[in-house]
Amino acid sequence: TVPGSEMDQVAVSGTLTLGGTLKVSFVNDFVPANGDTFSLLTAETFSGEISTLDLSDAVLPEGLFWDTQNLSTNGTLSVIGPNFELWADLLGLDADPMADLQGDGFPLLVKYALGLDPGIPASTSDKPVFSLNETGEDTFLRLTVNRTVVRSDVLIVGEVTNDLLGTWSIAGVDLIDETPEQLIFQDTLPLKDLSLRFMRIRFILDTPNP
Repeated sequence: TVPGSEMDQVAVSGTLTLGGTLKVSFVNDFVPANGDTFSLLTAETFSGEISTLDLSDAVLPEGLFWDTQNLSTNGTLSVIGPNFELWADLLGLDADPMADLQGDGFPLLVKYALGLDPGIPASTSDKPVFSLNETGEDTFLRLTVNRTVVRSDVLIVGEVTNDLLGTWSIAGVDLIDETPEQLIFQDTLPLKDLSLRFMRIRFILDTPNP
């Protein structure tokens, strides 16, 4: 977004003293995207604080949020997608990824990753589906995960092991199908070559470096 032609910008050569109300409005049916940053104010230095930030005419599409933390330090507003901590904060929840609030075996991180409501127990249809896939003379373990959202800060992987007390590995699993609604993982080894085989889904939260 280019200041002066695509957006307004206040430019000060010295110190900009902030205060009062700043109102942000979209014009010409503009719709921002995740990752957009708007430099509304520029100055050599900033002092003070904006008392009120009015975003009533700058409503973002569902799932996007305004990041206002840099407005008083460098004059920028940014558009961000949901992350786990923000999601938990908006719902008034403690951002503990492993908290199982409903006792249904679905920690907060899993409900966030799959787009489930943390306020109600998960249903049978929400759970990953194990199945056997026959390819020629071979049979493979397969695991299907259904979801309603795609979270950029959560990695979902399949893992396998021959011993529940041993090491789980992602090396023996292929992601054979990935859509916004579904992930399908399949073991790379046929069951006929194994005496025991176990498969699971792991959810990994990508936390930014401090």
